[in-house]
Amino acid sequence: MLEPLWQSIERVLQRDVASAITNTTEFRSGNAAEFRQNFEGFAVQIASGQRPSFLPSVPLDAATIDSVTQTLVGPMNAANRESYEPQVRVLLGAGDLNGALALVGGYYAKPLADKSILKLQKRAGGDRLDITVPLE
Repeated sequence: MLEPLWQSIERVLQRDVASAITNTTEFRSGNAAEFRQNFEGFAVQIASGQRPSFLPSVPLDAATIDSVTQTLVGPMNAANRESYEPQVRVLLGAGDLNGALALVGGYYAKPLADKSILKLQKRAGGDRLDITVPLE
């Protein structure tokens, strides 16, 4: 089965997203509304496979943590939101906005990874590799 290969591709992509985030310049938003707008641009870049041109940033306090959390996990379906939200809150509570962005960045990049894996699966002929066929 090629399933371990597909899982490895996903892990590499998530690691690359996290690496891109840690090596990108921050862009400070003045408030939670600006942060939301900046995050939307950031998410579009991640989802299209581009290295983000900036990291949205905003001063974190009790009021902005709730707003930022909702910005990061709001577009997710209920199951993913339930999974990601506690982790995002912990990271934001510790002042680690970049860590929260790296965490959710993998989620926003996943459709691109899935599309790439599907292309590879089609080229491989599915989830199995016939070793009797010569490879080119």
